[in-house]
Amino acid sequence: MKQSFRVIPVLDVKGGLAVHAIAGKREEYQPVKSWLHPAPDPVSLSKAFEAAYGFKELYLADLDAITGKASLNLSLLSEISSITSLRLMVDGGFRRLEDAESTLKAGASKAVFGTETLPSLSLLKEALERFSPSKVTVSLDLSEGRIIGLSRPFKGLKPWEAAGRLSRLGVEELIVLDLSRVGVERGIDLKLTGSIVKAFNGEVLVGGGVRGLEDLEDLAELGAAGALVATVLHKGRIKPEELLEKRFQA
Repeated sequence: MKQSFRVIPVLDVKGGLAVHAIAGKREEYQPVKSWLHPAPDPVSLSKAFEAAYGFKELYLADLDAITGKASLNLSLLSEISSITSLRLMVDGGFRRLEDAESTLKAGASKAVFGTETLPSLSLLKEALERFSPSKVTVSLDLSEGRIIGLSRPFKGLKPWEAAGRLSRLGVEELIVLDLSRVGVERGIDLKLTGSIVKAFNGEVLVGGGVRGLEDLEDLAELGAAGALVATVLHKGRIKPEELLEKRFQA
């Protein structure tokens, strides 16, 4: 089992509030209820993730920016960056390099380009060249195991085929995010995930479906580099001491 398996908390932000993402049905997302903090305040929850679990990373999804309803909330990003030591992976639905650049300047350690909103592979190639692969993460966005997105080069590809193409393009870190499994605790599709891990020459992070510590152990055994988690953390189903005992990197 990999000793460096990373567990990364997720904050989905909509209208300035942290919300509970469920099965990708964004119009139905409600403010999150968490044992970590009594209010759905993204800043307070970020601090609580760091204080309670000792997390060193945070995945922040700006849903208003992803859906094109508003520009990225750079002030929120800057505030979290300034009052925590968390390394921030930010998905802002980037359709222009300028937006990703603004995100990195505001304090993000990595800009996440999701296939859901990526207009072309040429934009991704430019991002890798301008910012370096260490600053760019790609999210392979799925629904029921099928790729969703705007970019025509992904049309008709199986997820593992897309992973291979992204690897050859120079992507070093890939998120596999099945939106249909987010927040509903359905478990991980280990067969599909395994095929993606084998096809991608880099680190694979998996989001959507984690039910508890056992799923994290299965992903580590499979060769994944880490997992994005939210619901089980807010519900307290994974304790800080459990992550420490398993030597998972917080």
